[in-house]
Amino acid sequence: MRHSARTPDVILIGEMRDTETIDIALKAAETGHLVISTVHTQNAVQTISRMISVFGKAEQEMLRIRLSECLEGVVSQRLLPRMDGAGRIVACEMMVVTGTIRDCIKDPDRTVEI
Repeated sequence: MRHSARTPDVILIGEMRDTETIDIALKAAETGHLVISTVHTQNAVQTISRMISVFGKAEQEMLRIRLSECLEGVVSQRLLPRMDGAGRIVACEMMVVTGTIRDCIKDPDRTVEI
C-alpha cells in the first residue's frame, strides 16, 4: 500500500503572541489553509490592533495588507457575571470581514471605524 503526503486543510494555533507565529499563520492562510487561533483581547478591533502592533513600524503596512487579504472573521468572547449572580454567561462578538472591514484594516486611520 502506498501512502501519499497530505497537507492539512485546517491548522489550529494555540495563541498568536509573537511575529514568528503570526507570520506563519498568515503564510498558511495565504496558501489556502483555514487557520484558527486565539489572541487574548477583548474585542475584534483589539485583536486586529494587537496582531499589527507586534510587528515593527516598517513591517506594519505590509502586515495590514496581508491581514486584510486573508482574514475572514474574528470571534471575541468574554465571560460576564449573570444578572442573577449564579455564575457567568458568555458574551460573543462576531465580526465577518467585508470589503469595508478590509479597507479599515489596510488604513491605520480607519481601524477604529471597525
